[in-house]
Amino acid sequence: MRSWPGLSPPRKNSLRLPGFDYSAPNVRYFLTISADPGTAPFSQPWIAELIVINLLKLDQLKRLRINCYCLMPDHMHLLALSLPGMKHLSQAIKDFERFITGRVRQVQPQLTLWQGGYYDHILREDEADDLIIGYIMRNPVEAALTREVGEWPYAKIVIQAEDAKRLTPAERALARPASDPIGPGLYIIMGL
Repeated sequence: MRSWPGLSPPRKNSLRLPGFDYSAPNVRYFLTISADPGTAPFSQPWIAELIVINLLKLDQLKRLRINCYCLMPDHMHLLALSLPGMKHLSQAIKDFERFITGRVRQVQPQLTLWQGGYYDHILREDEADDLIIGYIMRNPVEAALTREVGEWPYAKIVIQAEDAKRLTPAERALARPASDPIGPGLYIIMGL
């Protein structure tokens, strides 16, 4: 790298909000995490299933509560809530990526999964989850991977068991248990 007298070396600009406490509980985030540029490793079903199953475990680990997710071939969208006990959002994401990478490299040692960094949007109190959920769930339709919302096996709205009783019978018919999250369906019900 070339150095210039009297000038600091260039640094990568941070996408994080200066002064914000990324370890605070009960913060809603819209996250986009991308695959290594130019690759689509999440199109391999076994990798996609590994990611989805472990996304749902973040809640049990007291890191993040996933409220909605969509895993596309080359990126992932999440609507998540930080939980008490989460050290820092970036650490939770790094730990998740490191865990998935370790499992994948047992089978495909040379595969690079993740692009460095991620995009986050901190939702303000007046921002409705519905708009973010709609965007996330329409992603496979917009990318022509499916024709209807709910057909993509790796995109779900996650409902906690205590909230599931508010689902209508028609909505409940579109639900899958967290123990079987892969496949068509609009909802995952946690804790059943």
